[in-house]
Amino acid sequence: MYGLMLKRMEPELVSRLEAYSWPGNVRELRNIIERMVITSSGDTITVSDLPALCEEVGAPRDDLLGAPTYEEFRRASEKAFLEKHLKENRWNISRTAERLGMQRSSLYKKMSSLGINPPDRE
Repeated sequence: MYGLMLKRMEPELVSRLEAYSWPGNVRELRNIIERMVITSSGDTITVSDLPALCEEVGAPRDDLLGAPTYEEFRRASEKAFLEKHLKENRWNISRTAERLGMQRSSLYKKMSSLGINPPDRE
């Protein structure tokens, strides 16, 4: 494909790709892999070649683990969790709330308190 040589993927990268939920399904996976093949150097694709757009793939985020207090960690974790699920559900509040087992009004309140805004309202 594209006249490029075959490349290998390191096992850690494969594990992270398998752990990711792939909200964009096969098309998203294909795009990420094509991007890594094109932009990586050498004959092996590593975790460092993983695009930032799927940085949450199977690894704890340093910004969460580096929070100075438990309350800040909880808030950042909650925000990251809700944003992930909202993106997976294409910002459909009703569907996200249902899948998370919470009331839609509670999700709206939580989004407001955490400063989460749908992309078209930012």
